[in-house]
Amino acid sequence: MADSEKAIPVTVDSAIGGITKAKDQWAEDFSSRAHLAAQFTVWERGLTAWQAAKIYWRTVLWVLYAELAVFGYGIDGVIAGYLTGIPKFTETYGTSYSEGTVTYIIPATWLSIWSGVTQITAIVGALATGYLADRIGRKYTNLIFCVISIGAVGAQYASTRNGSMAVLTAGKAINGFSIGSWIVIAPLYASEVSPLPLRGIMTSATNFVMFCGLLLFNGIMYVLAPMDTDLSYKVPIALQWIMPVIITSTIVFFPESPVWLIRFGKKEKALTEIKKLYGEFSGIDLDGLVAQIEEDIEQEKRESHEATDSRGYLEVFKREHRTRTLIAVMAFTFVQASGSIFVLGYQSYFYQLIGYSARRSFLVTMLVNAVMFIATAASWWGITVIGRRTLYVWGELITAICLFAIGGASVAATVAAYKAVVAFVFVWVRL
Repeated sequence: MADSEKAIPVTVDSAIGGITKAKDQWAEDFSSRAHLAAQFTVWERGLTAWQAAKIYWRTVLWVLYAELAVFGYGIDGVIAGYLTGIPKFTETYGTSYSEGTVTYIIPATWLSIWSGVTQITAIVGALATGYLADRIGRKYTNLIFCVISIGAVGAQYASTRNGSMAVLTAGKAINGFSIGSWIVIAPLYASEVSPLPLRGIMTSATNFVMFCGLLLFNGIMYVLAPMDTDLSYKVPIALQWIMPVIITSTIVFFPESPVWLIRFGKKEKALTEIKKLYGEFSGIDLDGLVAQIEEDIEQEKRESHEATDSRGYLEVFKREHRTRTLIAVMAFTFVQASGSIFVLGYQSYFYQLIGYSARRSFLVTMLVNAVMFIATAASWWGITVIGRRTLYVWGELITAICLFAIGGASVAATVAAYKAVVAFVFVWVRL
């Protein structure tokens, strides 16, 4: 008994000593990681955008791969308005109309349903993407919505057999889920994997890639629209298959976001994906990169006062996060509320209604989109030099003035007024 009693203090002391040693080791490791992360951040911030692009060229290519779906969004987002500008399409799907230069039109009810239902399903798709991206990752979320898109475009193409607006609209609505997902997943991935000097540029590349798809589609439509064959509208519908099919067939090579993997405790897998994303022998301090990611995740946890994986969506509406949530939501909301649905979606159809021929309407549309493409590229400089907030707020104010001018001139309904409308459309797209 005595020996046993003597042994107890030794055991307790050993346990306490072990715990203290483990805590000291943890504190040392934590401090070392924070120091390594800080060093890496300082190095990365010291790079110019061009230097970062040369060092992180693999990352840039993978981000552009992630943006491929947004290229498809550039087609789907405007295809409703473009198809209504094709005489053969309106003849097949629409009703006769004897005023002006237009002989067939799509009834306003169908136009409203066709475009509106897509916006609704896109919202649902965007919300679902936030949930799925946290549960199964960015890679497989993208795959799911690409497969959905392939089926949805199939339904749209099936409608060409008998000119069914109901089937076409159903396919467009289903594809809206994918559209909403792509516009979320692409900038999310870009923001997580891009180096600091390129983060703003690569995130804003979402719009750039979208306009690339829009410009290419516009050029194809310029050639096809005046044709008096079914191909004038069947080919544009089929073009929506290209990007989802490419992504679905190559997604196996796409590296998952290491930020997501580390956040959910998959560090070994994250290290494998980091080598794909950044290059094993690229000169980048991969240990410092991992430390930076871990520090960022820990900072998020400290700010929320709880583990990231247990945080619910209601957290963003709490007092300490409410302002930030409102800013993030309204930033996207104002972009859609600034007239993009009308100007991007239905401009070619609108030009025909005010007297332009089909070919001329698509020519003007192509010029408008070219101006928008240049303005998007110029925004990269503006983001860096002028700043995001200034560029955004003043840009929205001027676009609002342009929309009032467009509305006022349209009411006048004269040739001069319509020319003014087109002129203000060009000013609007520059911003």
